[in-house]
Amino acid sequence: MLVETLGIVSASEYTEQKQNTDFTLSITSNNATSCNMSSIDYSNGTVIIFNRELTQDGRTFYTTLTQGNYSSLGDICHNVVCTDGVDYETGSVCRTIKNSNLTFFIILLALASLFFIASLFVNEEFFVYISGVLFLIAGIYTMINGIDIVNDWYSRAISYVCIGLGFLFTLGAYIYNSYSKYGDDDDD
Repeated sequence: MLVETLGIVSASEYTEQKQNTDFTLSITSNNATSCNMSSIDYSNGTVIIFNRELTQDGRTFYTTLTQGNYSSLGDICHNVVCTDGVDYETGSVCRTIKNSNLTFFIILLALASLFFIASLFVNEEFFVYISGVLFLIAGIYTMINGIDIVNDWYSRAISYVCIGLGFLFTLGAYIYNSYSKYGDDDDD
């Protein structure tokens, strides 16, 4: 009976897995009476045998795996076997392990801030241009990739602030440059 209802067992929808974070594997089935996570397949070819019984809560079966299982980058598949007492069905829940992008974002912000602070002490709009461009890059990068430690809405808000600062600094440097070159044409 379980083999006939192959489409009934489904994996919950997940986002990409962050490196070195815990993961709760969740399977929903209408007919299964038990599920077992048999193994984890890593992208480098390593297979770890688990044979862990999933905890049942209604029609949902789940287990939490610790961060030590997610230290390497790449694709990872959790192999699950479910049974209704007579027939067996196997399936996989696959995820992509991503590296933390917070370090790159902090470096971009630090460089942008450093160039902006330098522009306060040196009368060159070049430093403001560079600062503005770095803020723009940080904002666009954050909009595309997000930030690990905050949810998507906060990542988007931070990216808007960075893009706004970058636009203001770049535009301000352009206006200052234009004014300083062409604004002092008073020949009395």
